[in-house]
Amino acid sequence: MFSAIGFLHGLPHGNGSEYTIFFLIPEIGGHILFAVVAILPFLDLELIFLSAVIAVFIDMDHLLGILTTLPYVGRPNHSILFILVSISILVYLTRRMKLSRSSQIKVAFVVPVAILSHISFDILAAYVIFGGGSFTFPLFYPFSSTLIAFQLYSFVILEAAAFGLAIVGSLFVKRDRKEAKAPSTSIGKLTI
Repeated sequence: MFSAIGFLHGLPHGNGSEYTIFFLIPEIGGHILFAVVAILPFLDLELIFLSAVIAVFIDMDHLLGILTTLPYVGRPNHSILFILVSISILVYLTRRMKLSRSSQIKVAFVVPVAILSHISFDILAAYVIFGGGSFTFPLFYPFSSTLIAFQLYSFVILEAAAFGLAIVGSLFVKRDRKEAKAPSTSIGKLTI
């Protein structure tokens, strides 16, 4: 969806030539590795798997360029709005599925952690795998199509931010579980 909107909005697009099998395997492996490392503070295998899937699926728009000659739009899914929309949709779905509050918190944190780790690896890959210079993203898309450039060292900062966000999320989950287990004393309708 974001790629289609980006194509109409005029974001730069390509035809998949950057992704050959030679580049695709380390690209997917790198995204999985960075996502797994970033989400480790949760110590939750399902969340580790979900984070890896999200980190890889963000680039699904590139499959159009790899498998067809159709153009794809470069990186509208690497925006702040995409993170917010994704969190909203996934939290809504967890509520509809009546998952626990702890599960809802995990899902709310896994999206930004996975996307930050994804962008982190994209930056590293731009320098190491693709041998280019800085890597750019339309972070404020669709409000602005301006591409924001990142230097090589930025990958460390973004991966650390993803890891730190996962630590914060795991602390929220621990607090929620502790509050859920704590007995409450009720007097009439007043709960103490």
